[in-house]
Amino acid sequence: MTNSDGWDEFDEDGYNRFGYDKNDLDKDGFDLSGFNKDGIHKETGTEYDEECWNKDRINKDTGTKYDKDGFGKDGFGKDGYDKDGFDRHGRDKDGFSSDGWDRDGYDEDGYDEDGWDRDGYDKDGFDEDDYDECGNLKPNSG
Repeated sequence: MTNSDGWDEFDEDGYNRFGYDKNDLDKDGFDLSGFNKDGIHKETGTEYDEECWNKDRINKDTGTKYDKDGFGKDGFGKDGYDKDGFDRHGRDKDGFSSDGWDRDGYDEDGYDEDGWDRDGYDKDGFDEDDYDECGNLKPNSG
């Protein structure tokens, strides 16, 4: 992190603007996840947080980095997808976002929001000048 974000700038007591010292502990000795150096959680008083994860991100019920449903503390499974089937970038296995667009702005049928495919043709196979890929003029045009 850079000095401009406030994480590396410490006051006279040794805390940054977020209330953490150089060891990433708050004034009570707890880190951002709520654990102290001994691995005890601030809220529960045990080695697990409210969602049954310990400081090392091990699940209480399974003893692994994944819960009984196969998802880690961050909500993603071994395959990198969350319970809704999206990766960390919000894309499904086919590269589409939850609103149905791929990275290039095309839907699953290959058309952008204006109805054009990657080659510049509409759903009827004609370009903006009303010609198909063979050079034939669209019927009933011009």
